[in-house]
Amino acid sequence: RGINTVKHKELLLHAEQLKVEAESAADMDDATKARIAELVDQIEHQIAYPDDHGHREGLVEKMRGAVEQFEAEHPALTDTLNRIMVALGV
Repeated sequence: RGINTVKHKELLLHAEQLKVEAESAADMDDATKARIAELVDQIEHQIAYPDDHGHREGLVEKMRGAVEQFEAEHPALTDTLNRIMVALGV
């Protein structure tokens, strides 16, 4: 299923928020920042190609893994990732 205009804007907003949160997190190591940057790139790909269902499934799995990884140490990132998954219709 495609992404409607409202969801498209919402995803862009959340992707940007995720970037800002990762860049401003003083306690985040470079590997974690790189993982977030990769997720943002993949979210942006999904926004650009909403009918790429194979990519979407892989993205959702990666986001679920990130939520598990970040939930204790980075609750704001986890919240943003959850909002992105809701916007994707997960």
